[in-house]
Amino acid sequence: MTEDVTPQWSQVPPGVKPGWVIASMCLAVVLVIASVSSLNVALPDIARGLGATSSQVQWIVDIFALVLAALLLPRALGDKFGRRKVMLIGFSMFVVAGIWATFAGDVTQMLIARAVGGLGAALIFPGTLSTITGSLPLDQRMKGIGLWAAAASLGGTIGSIGAGALIEVYWFGSIFLALGIAAAAVGVLTLLFVPETNDPEHANLDPVGAVLSLVGIAGSCSPSRKAP
Repeated sequence: MTEDVTPQWSQVPPGVKPGWVIASMCLAVVLVIASVSSLNVALPDIARGLGATSSQVQWIVDIFALVLAALLLPRALGDKFGRRKVMLIGFSMFVVAGIWATFAGDVTQMLIARAVGGLGAALIFPGTLSTITGSLPLDQRMKGIGLWAAAASLGGTIGSIGAGALIEVYWFGSIFLALGIAAAAVGVLTLLFVPETNDPEHANLDPVGAVLSLVGIAGSCSPSRKAP
């Protein structure tokens, strides 16, 4: 009798449809990155619509990235409890944040909505590549990684172009509404076509490290803020 020494990461879940897995995870990456870049073309409209100062508008942009920067803890949660499960929670938070930001009546509401969206993105992003490498057969894995990298590169451009088109026709809140709808759609694709994967042996929850990362990044951003 021989012992099975096949590494866990190479054990492909049954019934996986590689094309759908790759498409879902690539769309998730585009969603996260577009959420950062899309606001760059809408800053003047946001400032006028919310009566925000230049410093407040900059925080509306930065707070999403600050929360997203705390990726260490969400990645470990996905490895331990299941990447799809964690990503679906992230998509749900993204939808809530999108609706909240769409109808935000002041700067405080917008900041909270963006922070919730950043947390949702932090729950989504780490699991995208890990899901591709953990659920695809070997002959599809490199293709998936390449397409994932391409999607990450294109996300910023897609976000800027899409936001610019929406601003021309609607109001700045339509950007957040579109992001929320997109998150719901990608969440459904993930639920239907992405298998659950995890790697509990390598999960290392480090909430202290995640908090310190946020504090450090926030500290480095604060000096750049100028009084209105």
